[in-house]
Amino acid sequence: MKKIILMMVVFSYLLLANDAILSIDTGGHTAMIKKNLIVSKSGDIISASADKSIRVWDSRSGKEKRKILGEIGAGSEGNIFAIALSSDERYLAVGGYFQNNEIRIYDYRSGKLLKLLKSHTNVVNDLAFSDDSKYLLSGSGDYSVKLWSMKDMSLIRTIDFHTNDVYGVKFAKNNTILSAGLDNRIAMHSFDGKLLKSYTHSEKLMYLAINDEEIAVCGYGHEILIFDMALNLKSKIQSETVPLTLAYSPNKRFLIAGVGNHPMNVNIYDVKNNHALLSSFDKHTNATQAVGWLDNQTAVSGGGDNNEIYIWDKESKEVKSKIVGLGQSVWSVGVNGESIAWGNVDDCSGKNCSKLQKSFNLKTLQLSNSASESNFKRINANGLMHSKGGDYGRDDAVLKIDSSGVAITKDSTTGYRHNCYGWYKDFIISGGGNGQLKIYDTRGVEVASLVGHTGMIWSIALDGDRLVSGSCDQTIKIWDLKPLSKGVKTLYPTVSLFVGSDNEWVMWSKEGFFNASKDGAKYIGYHINQGSDKEAEFLDIRRFQKHFYRPDLIAKALGGEDISSYAPNVETLLSQSGGGLPPLINILTSSRTINDDETTIGVKVCDNGGGMENLNFYIDDKPIRYLSQTRAFREKKEMVGGCIVLEQKLSIPYGKHIISFNATNKNGDIGSNTDKIKITNKKAQISKPNLHILTLSISDYKDNSLDLKYPNNDADKIAQKLQIIGKPIFSNIYNYALKDAQVTQSSILKTIEDISSKINSDDVFILYIAGHGVTSSKDGDYYFIPFDCKNGDDVNKYAINQAKFKEYIAQIKAVKSAIFIDTCQSGTMASKDLLDTSINRFGGNVGIAIIAGASSKQDAIDGYKEHGIFSYTVLDAMNNEKVYSFDDKLSINEIAEYTKYILPKLAKEQFNHEQKPTIYLNGDTTFAVGGVAK
Repeated sequence: MKKIILMMVVFSYLLLANDAILSIDTGGHTAMIKKNLIVSKSGDIISASADKSIRVWDSRSGKEKRKILGEIGAGSEGNIFAIALSSDERYLAVGGYFQNNEIRIYDYRSGKLLKLLKSHTNVVNDLAFSDDSKYLLSGSGDYSVKLWSMKDMSLIRTIDFHTNDVYGVKFAKNNTILSAGLDNRIAMHSFDGKLLKSYTHSEKLMYLAINDEEIAVCGYGHEILIFDMALNLKSKIQSETVPLTLAYSPNKRFLIAGVGNHPMNVNIYDVKNNHALLSSFDKHTNATQAVGWLDNQTAVSGGGDNNEIYIWDKESKEVKSKIVGLGQSVWSVGVNGESIAWGNVDDCSGKNCSKLQKSFNLKTLQLSNSASESNFKRINANGLMHSKGGDYGRDDAVLKIDSSGVAITKDSTTGYRHNCYGWYKDFIISGGGNGQLKIYDTRGVEVASLVGHTGMIWSIALDGDRLVSGSCDQTIKIWDLKPLSKGVKTLYPTVSLFVGSDNEWVMWSKEGFFNASKDGAKYIGYHINQGSDKEAEFLDIRRFQKHFYRPDLIAKALGGEDISSYAPNVETLLSQSGGGLPPLINILTSSRTINDDETTIGVKVCDNGGGMENLNFYIDDKPIRYLSQTRAFREKKEMVGGCIVLEQKLSIPYGKHIISFNATNKNGDIGSNTDKIKITNKKAQISKPNLHILTLSISDYKDNSLDLKYPNNDADKIAQKLQIIGKPIFSNIYNYALKDAQVTQSSILKTIEDISSKINSDDVFILYIAGHGVTSSKDGDYYFIPFDCKNGDDVNKYAINQAKFKEYIAQIKAVKSAIFIDTCQSGTMASKDLLDTSINRFGGNVGIAIIAGASSKQDAIDGYKEHGIFSYTVLDAMNNEKVYSFDDKLSINEIAEYTKYILPKLAKEQFNHEQKPTIYLNGDTTFAVGGVAK
């Protein structure tokens, strides 16, 4: 049976399928950092963590350069305990809690998985290369030490000396073999496996370090043992802390020791001064296991509550750099109906009592940087008391129920500890280690398990049937306990919430659907397993936006609805693409300053197994050039292996801009990475820009049952008003109007091509749409119904979807663009959550501002003052000079704010219900569409 020794926390993930696991990525580690390595040639830091990832950091900037990933699974499977880099920096060896106890050998430079070394029958705890990189040592929970040849990556021999787990291995002089284990022994063997000497200590031994003259070892005790090179004990370093891991400086003069208990000091000892304590670094707030040296003066330590890496001066202790993700342990939670609160500081010595710092409304999605204790409920723990006991002697392993004398004792399978606990009706809820959240009856019998957290659970709160929990896995989880009354034994969170220290947030369901703040989606993604013998990939959730961005479904889930029937399967998406991944892309052109209307951008697109399609160039997130795969191959500059190289001329407006490029797999299901550069154009526009207005309106449909009263009139009035208010700020105003039978996909495309031939990058483009729209509850997309679509037709086949609009918008060079949508909802009026979802998905796809209003069939018939009520509000904003800015100009922002404020009031007066607009603002929306004539 596999064994895990010492305290461990693992990352917060959701298993959706064997090969696709949804996990958080905070930009740093989310669980204990097990080891740091320094790459001598580059100065990069390699860190390995119990969050199942290896990350490579630039030690100067603190930025992550790349990840090195392998196959992971449920629970602890995939946890990394050991890494070693060969001295020639060719091979990276990785060991841990892997399915077949294998050692992974990666090509360090490329990150490709080269070989699996198989022989161990339990977890691999430590690895070490010989100085000449020819050999590798491994120590394991199967009590053995194994010696491997790197020439042919084969096993040379197994040393079966220890009688308990081996936690430390090292090569000494002449490739003699050192090992330390939980049997309290350190041993030295010759290269051919002969025992040369051993030493038995009073405490378990785990960590080894070696220089040219001595060997250091430590373990469970408060001391570090120092041996000579013949394994004769020379001295002992007494420590107030329990040392975790050891490392000598490159010049062998100093020894650094990690820390496992209070005081949380990482200590440095002066070897030449009888190992006197040189300095103690106290910035970490919890166990710190990963220590090393950047150079002889600079120490590196990784650990603490937030799994941070500090780079610091060994004598002054001055912090030179700090590497940390944007996540934090959640020490406290509170709940009150639709509002939850939490805190990220451990400022209370008791249970479940740290202060609340922030709050979040699950309905309005408003985040506040304050939380009043009196406004939130915790959990009632009256009559419950914890005490010391259990197999590991934890201070809180036993929970006593005073009224009955019953005691609940935690063990390794139930989380070791009662970190937080309280009553739910006649049941007891208790959170412990390793994500264990359990519910017991008053007899102490487990009745349910709440599965979702993977780290230590520090806090729980309860309001009615809603439970909120917080963990060191940096997530907050919200649970519905009502199924407990039906005898359900396993409960999963309704939603999980991650809030970064930058206040960006993301919320997701067990099905993988998510809602997020503007940049919050960057925090989650899919770890894609590709088999145990191949490196894994990480794709952030934005690559799957088309399928999983569903705020409406998150709202349904929080309302108690089952949303499982909507869920696509990531594995299916991958297999539909031929079993591969989206293409790998990069921009070949560097950031630059130009003084011209155009610049040429070179890109490379490499097939990664799933084909390629939908190649898109963007300026400030607005698509400005779209290429199909066929066109891309036709226009390619060259082929390099499985990659195509393209060059495209792009019109660049005056000023500073972000140019980006991406693509999708062949089915358009999964997006590639997005590469970006900065272009500054110093060529100012001499004349005023032009305004281009395109209106698409249908009052008279081919199917008379779809006819509407106001769209054509609204389109005319909007265009006329834009032409009037546009005169003071535009050189020329062009109006393109398509009505009724003209509003077909072919006619729209032809008109877009006409506009594209005339419009410049500094111009302004306004698209107004009025007619019937459909918001699909199945895929969350918005569809515009063209003239020739009949009632009952399949909208997926006949309507114009957001992908088609993106193709249209990509032909418009103007970055300053906006869309107004006034459509009547065909069929049943969609919910506000679904309408918001569809417009936000639409806006994210086309990359420009959208201001939209959706009315029911009856509201559309009744209208307001001979207009659709939304269009009337937009016209009112254009007519009202008080809405204009201080410089007498009217921007998209100002129209949006006016519509947001006025439309609900007008609708309430006219229809006795609110009609709120849906507004998606992207990029610069301060550009003017009109001005006051002077």
